[in-house]
Amino acid sequence: MKGASQIAPFGVRMPEGLKDKLHEIARKNGRSLNSEIVRILDEYVNGPKIEPMENISEEDLDSPQKLHEVIKELGEKIMLMESVFERNFPDYKPENKKPT
Repeated sequence: MKGASQIAPFGVRMPEGLKDKLHEIARKNGRSLNSEIVRILDEYVNGPKIEPMENISEEDLDSPQKLHEVIKELGEKIMLMESVFERNFPDYKPENKKPT
């Protein structure tokens, strides 16, 4: 993490099992435990980074495989945005949404 030496340490008590799981996630992502916890908290507070999609060319429109990839990527981004919305507005119930 850039500038980490300028940030005051902040101790957090957590159950050992949770710490073990976070260590494993950090290891899989090639990060330190601290960096992984900061990333998780940042994503929770600020929402995940959603990268813009590439422009679709005329050739892409003629390729069923490329169109399928674009639709799949768009669906994943919509699901991610819906999860962020639901987390931030848990009491919002649109009229056309089925209760869970």
